[in-house]
Amino acid sequence: LKAGTTVPMETVSTISSELLTVGRTIDFRITDDIVSSGEVLIPEGSIAQGQVVRVQPAKGLGQGGYVAVEMRSVKAIDGTRVSLAGGDIYQEGQDQQALALVLGLVVCILFLTIKGKNAIIPAGYVINPSVAVSADIEL
Repeated sequence: LKAGTTVPMETVSTISSELLTVGRTIDFRITDDIVSSGEVLIPEGSIAQGQVVRVQPAKGLGQGGYVAVEMRSVKAIDGTRVSLAGGDIYQEGQDQQALALVLGLVVCILFLTIKGKNAIIPAGYVINPSVAVSADIEL
C-alpha cells in the first residue's frame, strides 16, 4: 500500500464540541475498497480512527465552541495498522459575542449569559486523508 493513496471515509456519528475532551478517539467508516494490484487491502466499511486534538464547548458571552480532529490510522485486511495523513477536521460553532454584548449593555445584563453555538460535524461528513507511509500488506 503506497504512501499517498487516498482513503475516502466519513464520520460514523455526529461530533459535537459540547461532548468531547482532548485525546478522545473518533471513529470513521471507509466508504470504498482500497485496492492495489487488483487486491482489496482495506475493505469498505472498515473503521478508521482519528483523535480530538483541540476542543472547546460554547461559552457565555456568546463565545462559540470549536473542535479539531486529526486522522490517525486504519487497519488493513491483515491487521497492519496503516498511518493516515491529511484529512484533518476543524469546525467552529457560531459566535454570538456581539449580540450578547449589545443586548447585555442595552437591554439587560442577563443577556451576557447568552452562549455561542457548539461546533457540530454531522454523521456522514466526508473526508479524504491519505496513507502517510507505505506499508506491506500480506494477503
